[in-house]
Amino acid sequence: MTERAALERALEAIGQAPDDAIELGEAALLLAALDQPGTALERYRELLADLAGEVAVLVPAAGVTAALSEVLAARHGFAGDTQTYDDPQNANLIRVLDRKRGLPVALGILYIDVARRAGLDAEGINFPAHFLVRVGDGAVRTIVDPFDSGLPRNSAELRGLVKRFGGEAAELSPDHTERVEDRGILLRLLNNLRGRALQARDVARGYEIARRMVMLSPLTPLLNRELALIAAGADAMDDALQAAERYLLLAEGEQQSHDAASLLQRLRQQRN
Repeated sequence: MTERAALERALEAIGQAPDDAIELGEAALLLAALDQPGTALERYRELLADLAGEVAVLVPAAGVTAALSEVLAARHGFAGDTQTYDDPQNANLIRVLDRKRGLPVALGILYIDVARRAGLDAEGINFPAHFLVRVGDGAVRTIVDPFDSGLPRNSAELRGLVKRFGGEAAELSPDHTERVEDRGILLRLLNNLRGRALQARDVARGYEIARRMVMLSPLTPLLNRELALIAAGADAMDDALQAAERYLLLAEGEQQSHDAASLLQRLRQQRN
């Protein structure tokens, strides 16, 4: 079995697993390795474990939030990439660990993974446009911003961020601080890559990322729809038809069923 085939098989296994069985950092490393062939992943696994060890030692004296910020931001220099924000490397955990720079969601994965390895509670939240993380140890939990040195964000600062990214009319909603499942975090990471690829009209790259998204969440109807459309644009008609057929099988409600049937018919006609 080739390295690529083994990585894809591992991602497909994650796609079949329940969300609480996903090891977030490991899954992100597997995704990253698809774009970094020949990379020895054990080195990066050891690095994550070492970072967690430093955090665990510091927590009793400093507290959870300060320990994460001290280790990841102050000691090791992990920070948001404000200079080359759209660089695809910022969404690749291997390159984030190498460069110490990343997107909010990639840095969020780093914070969550390191915190969990240190025995702490950590989860992503459903904040719009800018990924944030909630961390804690027992009853005390704090929302932190991995893109900004892991600093805590209070309610007033969260309202400010909502308006910054959503406009002055935007308001903070309870939904914005709801937990995001780990699978959703990985899809959010990949969505950054897919969007940038399609914006650059790199259909082949967009198709590859769409495939990975379906590997991780094969039963999501709209992901199969997106794959069908992008695969057709990349002239991968067998994959396009298979994704459209899955979309039809998974469709939720009459409107989606009609859309799926129409899409499948169009793709069959396009192939012929």
